[in-house]
Amino acid sequence: MATSWSKTTDYLCECSETSCVEIVELANDECERVRSRATVFVVVPGHERPEIEKVVEANEGFMLVEKVVAVEEIIEEDPRSDEPGA
Repeated sequence: MATSWSKTTDYLCECSETSCVEIVELANDECERVRSRATVFVVVPGHERPEIEKVVEANEGFMLVEKVVAVEEIIEEDPRSDEPGA
């Protein structure tokens, strides 16, 4: 029996809202392209924060944002970074 592989994958929105659990659906080739850029994050449209990031790409399903403040500062302040397995 052949395994059916999905052409898309669901990802958790990578916005700065710690309680966000919205899903972004990416085509597998889009995911590879996004993950090749270490400073780019995938967010649900409307979840971008212009005070800390700039939009580098936008479409109907998701936005790619790049942090304009030091990513290390954001990670240090994110309570999710203290969670086990994070």
